[in-house]
Amino acid sequence: MENDRTDEILERLRSMERRVDDLTLRLEKLEWATPRQARPAPPIQPPPVIESGPSYARQAAPPPPPPQVQTPAPQASPPSFQYQQPKPQPPRESKPQGPKLDTEYLIGAKILPKVGAGLVVLGLTFLVVLAYSRGWITPEMMFGLELLLCGAFVVTGIAKRDMKEEYGQILTGIGSCGFYLVFLGGSQYYKLYPGEVLVGIFLVLSLANLGFSLWRSSRAFLTIGLIGGLVTAAVLPNLRADHSGLNAWLHFLILIPAALIVARNRWAPMAVVLWAAATLALVPILLNGFPWFDKSAILYASTAVTLAAYAWSKVDVSGPEVTFIPTAL
Repeated sequence: MENDRTDEILERLRSMERRVDDLTLRLEKLEWATPRQARPAPPIQPPPVIESGPSYARQAAPPPPPPQVQTPAPQASPPSFQYQQPKPQPPRESKPQGPKLDTEYLIGAKILPKVGAGLVVLGLTFLVVLAYSRGWITPEMMFGLELLLCGAFVVTGIAKRDMKEEYGQILTGIGSCGFYLVFLGGSQYYKLYPGEVLVGIFLVLSLANLGFSLWRSSRAFLTIGLIGGLVTAAVLPNLRADHSGLNAWLHFLILIPAALIVARNRWAPMAVVLWAAATLALVPILLNGFPWFDKSAILYASTAVTLAAYAWSKVDVSGPEVTFIPTAL
């Protein structure tokens, strides 16, 4: 870095010297081109009057010889000098320095917050189960406290959404995942509401996560909303009976908004993840009592939605994701 700075200063000094030499040559040309004017002859003084003899006769002195005006000798013109503009030197190519991987920053700012978020969720789940198993709180109290805690995480994360290192999004993600667990426990463990209500709650929660992903352009919340919604569509309606038709409608109700978010943000790799998750989520639906034609239509419609999202988001069809198209077909 210091050598580059020194070279730059020397180059500027050489450029200034060339400009000074150019100005000096131009001034010399102007001096040679301007003719020198001859000095004017001195004025002729009248001769002095000489008085001699008693008659006081005035005798004029002989007039001085006329001054000779010396004409300047013709001076030779200076030799013509043609100034040549110095050739510009090509700029030096600086070697691009690749980004330095800071291990401390990677671990402290990227990995540890996500690990800590997972540990917080596990710890809260353990405390909730322990308190409920020992009868310290009733199911209704437990359910309300869990909702308040998850809501606090979500509100705090939204308030801190502009902080560095995705601190706000991590808090919001903890609260969102906690809501899934709390509502699932309220239906299956506390028996506070039936499974149909749980399906509606999960659907609204998944759409809320997709909306947050659209607002903040977050892949994490797209993944949370996609997985939660597809699991809701594939598993929950069939807990008590066969609801294959409802499964299919819920599947596309989650898949289409997720595909629009992928296309809007041009996340081509996420389109591949979307296709894989949607295809796996269709397995319980395809194993139910649908006719063969309906199963094929659902499968091809789901694949067409993901292919459309990929085609819209992929500007240059190249790279490792290009194998996704024939695989999906």
